[in-house]
Amino acid sequence: MNKSKLDICNMALAILGQVDMSSLTEENQRARLCSQYYDIVRQQLLRAHDWSFAKATAKLSLIRQETNKGVMEFVYSKPANSLFIAKIYNEGQMEKAGHFRLEYDNVKKEEVIRSQVEDAMCEYTRDIEETSLYDSQFVEAFSAALAAKMAMSLTGSTQLYQMAVQTYQYALDNARYTNKVERLETAVFDNPYLTARE
Repeated sequence: MNKSKLDICNMALAILGQVDMSSLTEENQRARLCSQYYDIVRQQLLRAHDWSFAKATAKLSLIRQETNKGVMEFVYSKPANSLFIAKIYNEGQMEKAGHFRLEYDNVKKEEVIRSQVEDAMCEYTRDIEETSLYDSQFVEAFSAALAAKMAMSLTGSTQLYQMAVQTYQYALDNARYTNKVERLETAVFDNPYLTARE
């Protein structure tokens, strides 16, 4: 779905009964609030659901292996554009996910992944800024979430705020349902054992 950042902001403003902006650089409260909250809401929403367009896998880069008994000894760098780490696993064994945790590394001065999985692969959610990659359900949920974030500051209306929250929740629920159905159909289609039993 090819919607621009400005389109998404204007969709949010429409939910609140506001007029469209012609540019995000306008000198008014609508433009300032959109600029203030856009990236925050975008990242929160990307983390809130397993969006298929944002999913990625990568071989993790090992920082070091520790030998302390009883600890998850493999320490990996996080993928640079990751927002949410969903799974750590050995290549070819995605169904056997390993334990992991995120922690701040005092040596690297950044957040790292600690796991007991050697030669680990990672499934994660990417931090996507390119709006042309967003699907229609994400755009709908994004604009409603942005509207809810701006509602009180822009309108002072509790009713409009509640309406935007309800619109967001409805869009998110629809996306989750669609994703569940798509995963089930894909799993059945790709599984040779299930296909053979048909």
